[in-house]
Amino acid sequence: ERLELAARLGADAVVDTEHDDVPGRIHDLTGGVGCDVVIECTGSPAVWVEAPGWAAPGGRVVLFAGLAAGTRVAFDATRLHYEEVDIINSFHYRPRDVEEAYQLLASGTIDVRPLVTGVKELTSIVDVFASLDRGNGVKYAILPEARAWE
Repeated sequence: ERLELAARLGADAVVDTEHDDVPGRIHDLTGGVGCDVVIECTGSPAVWVEAPGWAAPGGRVVLFAGLAAGTRVAFDATRLHYEEVDIINSFHYRPRDVEEAYQLLASGTIDVRPLVTGVKELTSIVDVFASLDRGNGVKYAILPEARAWE
């Protein structure tokens, strides 16, 4: 569902990390060069370790999703140093980012409706998280009382 949505929204290519040979697919898509930018948003320690290998020399890896406290990962120092692959850490938001996002959403500048799988009442929150844990859906709008998406 998420891969289909990414393609519909204009992604040039999608990679199914559960079924594709990720390094092979990246090699094919980039002509063996690697990605200019890799954005890690899974929160998987294994992906953190692999991500620098998917970047082109001089490329960047953005570690967007956090890991549990105390988690340690090891990177290939040769890739980072001699091939100048940069690791960039990114906390997902700052207060001013939340304000800007709110303004963009409230003004209708950004249409997020394609990302919203469903609208649920707050009393359904446990079921929503269970559904997301099973890989169903992208995002859910949680409202005190469910109503038609406006």
